[in-house]
Amino acid sequence: MSVEISDSARQQCQELGPAAEAAVAELSQSLAGTQLLGEFDTFTKLYRASTPTREGATLSVHYLYGPPYTAEGVVQIGSVAQVSTPPTAAEKYGEHAEEEPPGPAGDIGDDTAQEEIAGRQVTDAWTRIETWLRAHAPASHEALRPGVARQELTHLEDVLGTRLPAELMALWRLHAGVHDAPGAGFLFRNGALMALADVAEYHGSQMSLGDDDVWQRPWIPFCSSGVHDRSFVLYVDAGTGTVGYVSRYGERREEFASLSVYLEEIADALEVPTLAEKEKPGLADGALVWGPVSDVPGWQPYNG
Repeated sequence: MSVEISDSARQQCQELGPAAEAAVAELSQSLAGTQLLGEFDTFTKLYRASTPTREGATLSVHYLYGPPYTAEGVVQIGSVAQVSTPPTAAEKYGEHAEEEPPGPAGDIGDDTAQEEIAGRQVTDAWTRIETWLRAHAPASHEALRPGVARQELTHLEDVLGTRLPAELMALWRLHAGVHDAPGAGFLFRNGALMALADVAEYHGSQMSLGDDDVWQRPWIPFCSSGVHDRSFVLYVDAGTGTVGYVSRYGERREEFASLSVYLEEIADALEVPTLAEKEKPGLADGALVWGPVSDVPGWQPYNG
């Protein structure tokens, strides 16, 4: 059995340092003899193995092997992420680290508080959208997938190799994508909320290009031009929180200040159609379709 390491996995190892590269090389030798070292992840459809580094960190390594995913007799390592950091000297040798005085009142936990607020804003905006869908566009509402548990989001973070923004986590706890069903493309531009497996696949394919001008690791896709169409994709920048747009034609731009702003604009346009600027909400066979459109039979604008 031969073991291949994808370009994106090699890049992740380089970013993590020589200890990670050595640990993955050692794991590769083991996988050549025993492919079932890892556990099968039903969410990502990959095998996941944990391996320590000589510095004491733990890596999560995802891999595939055998048809239909790889050629016969081939294991392919697709991603590497560090899930625990090396111990400090104090932890390793029992030394007592000097304690730092607490910061000014109000500083501790500020980031967590901001994330909680962002999560609530997404939840509130999405609740407004879903309430409208349930009342006016049952076909679109029925296309929604259920939400996922925190554990599945942790798996996704391992696969992507980056932390998920609180706003996206809040959204996916409510609904993690849509089914391939009529009415699934009900977001602006008739985009579809991406399933988590598609998020991982698209992110990995873009990272494999190895070009930061095309795609960067903190960009987390969440919406595409169709359930199986990636003509355009919207992503949340995990670093800045902004929502960006990319297309297969090389277009790239920032579109919204945050995911909550994006969802709030959709909710506002549904509840008060006169507020809609470029796209107007409409209905066709029980589905929400943004228009005006001429190629959707029976489409009628929604005027409230």
